[in-house]
Amino acid sequence: MTDQIIQNPPSGPNSCPTDHTQCEQRIKELESGWKRALADYQNLKRETEAAQKEFVAWSVGTMVHDLLPVVDHFDQAMAHVPTETGGWLEGISHIRRELEDLLKSHLVESYGEVGELFDPALHEAVEHQSGTVDQDQAIARVVAKGYRLDGKLLRPAKVIVYTIEPKQEQ
Repeated sequence: MTDQIIQNPPSGPNSCPTDHTQCEQRIKELESGWKRALADYQNLKRETEAAQKEFVAWSVGTMVHDLLPVVDHFDQAMAHVPTETGGWLEGISHIRRELEDLLKSHLVESYGEVGELFDPALHEAVEHQSGTVDQDQAIARVVAKGYRLDGKLLRPAKVIVYTIEPKQEQ
């Protein structure tokens, strides 16, 4: 059987011809195909990792967006604390701080403060209020804070903006 294999070398796409130059050419072809396959695999791996990161960011953004009304309700509750609170206020404040720390740990930041200039890319004006020249286009009150996730806008801040009333001629 061994004599038969030596006398009749295999033929086909994976066989090496008996001519040395043809054999080297075949090796180069196989090596080139292997390098292309390796490059394709590395590209696929890179694209898959990028898609996974994008999906995770989208998932976190969706979850945080759904959580923002709860944060708003905490803020509203804290703005209307009765004078006689007992010990529950400390607990509620602690829960609010934990929630804020959790959001920060996931790269969520809040923005929107009284006195900032109104920016239509970041703020949603829900009302306008008469103001002085110094206050023109400044935020008079924050109705709901805005939030960014890793620098990307999740929700614009809902604000009341000072505007100057045009003088009416008589």
